[in-house]
Amino acid sequence: MAKKQVEVTIKEYINALKAKKIRVEKAILFGSYARGQENKDSDKWEP
Repeated sequence: MAKKQVEVTIKEYINALKAKKIRVEKAILFGSYARGQENKDSDKWEP
C-alpha cells in the first residue's frame, strides 16, 4: 500500500472513532507498514 493510502486509511479510522465519541490522543503505526516494507504476506487493511 502506498504511503499516502496508509495515511488516508489511518485518518479515516481515527475519524470513525471520534464520530463514536472515542477520544484519540495518539495513533502509532508499527510493523512492516511503518517501515515501508509491506508485502503480500503483511496484514491487509480494510477501511
